[in-house]
Amino acid sequence: IKENPVNAIEVKGIKRKKLYHILLHKDLEKLYNDYKEKYNMTLSGKRNAMILSMLIYQGLNSRAITNLKLNDLKLKSGELYVSGTRTDNARILKLASHQIMDLIEYTLQVRQAILTTNNKQTNDLFVTQSPKGNNIKNVLHLLSKELRQINKNFDCLPQLRASVITHWLKLHNLREVQYMAGHKYVSSTESYLVNDLEDLQDDINKFHPL
Repeated sequence: IKENPVNAIEVKGIKRKKLYHILLHKDLEKLYNDYKEKYNMTLSGKRNAMILSMLIYQGLNSRAITNLKLNDLKLKSGELYVSGTRTDNARILKLASHQIMDLIEYTLQVRQAILTTNNKQTNDLFVTQSPKGNNIKNVLHLLSKELRQINKNFDCLPQLRASVITHWLKLHNLREVQYMAGHKYVSSTESYLVNDLEDLQDDINKFHPL
């Protein structure tokens, strides 16, 4: 035939998920501990260490970090409430035991000291030292740069979330991980299964004729 009958057809809505180099759980913990050791001497460093802990232990994304409020912390029960958005469901996540003491120090001392320097008042959990607003995006950008200096395998903050969810999928069933990640659809959780290249490599080593 001279004309292609499907030439004018446009397929919309195709989403291609980026594959990340998945960091092992021990590598995530080392990244967190190395960051604390290097930057925990300043107010901003202590704040950023708390942000990093929630990226690693609760698998939060940048939007969730930005939306966290002071009353979302439930320190007595060791839990964190993450509010829902247009794309994510609300959920309640467990805090790691070592996070609780650090968060007590952050909320009572570090956060208050940062607010006092600029005489600001806000209910945001994470606050900046800038007198103009409370733009956490700049803080997250700086945190990414600092993490790249610590670990050459670190690429970006979404890589941390992908690594955490991939790790969760090895420990919990799909529906549990869907809840923990705040995904509205289980297909969003299933898409992280392609990140687990470790099992695929084992299959290649076992079954490939070479």
